[in-house]
Amino acid sequence: MNRSPISNGILAILITVADIAPAPARLSAADLAICSLVTAEDASSIFGNAAKKTRDPSGCGWDDAANKKSLNVAYVRVPSVFAGARSETATSGKNQDEAGLGGPAFSTIPSEYHGNRIALYCLKGSTVLILDLQADGAAGRLAQMRDVMRKVVAKL
Repeated sequence: MNRSPISNGILAILITVADIAPAPARLSAADLAICSLVTAEDASSIFGNAAKKTRDPSGCGWDDAANKKSLNVAYVRVPSVFAGARSETATSGKNQDEAGLGGPAFSTIPSEYHGNRIALYCLKGSTVLILDLQADGAAGRLAQMRDVMRKVVAKL
């Protein structure tokens, strides 16, 4: 799959977090546990076809069987990132508040992807969870992303 770089909003958030709290040399068991909360079945339900983990050592990435869709699971343990992400992504696309996900949440569709990328953010305690889907017609998979986010948040 020809992967695009992370959207400007997500990249800006991760750079900001890196400046605030440098990442550990390797992921802890707790970090890997968060990534494992999204199962192959969950990723498949978002894609609409079979899913497989990427080779990313974080265990936080999924591709569909045809390598045409990708799902990244991200999390940041800096709660202020949620408000920053909402503000940042609002300038580069369409944002929508999302209710019923287990915490404050919003979805965003970056304009530059023309509906082929969507991210769903949810704040649970001090953790910001992000599901980021890139695929043709990704915006049409928001209902499935909400279902998976509800499952993940309920497990935290």
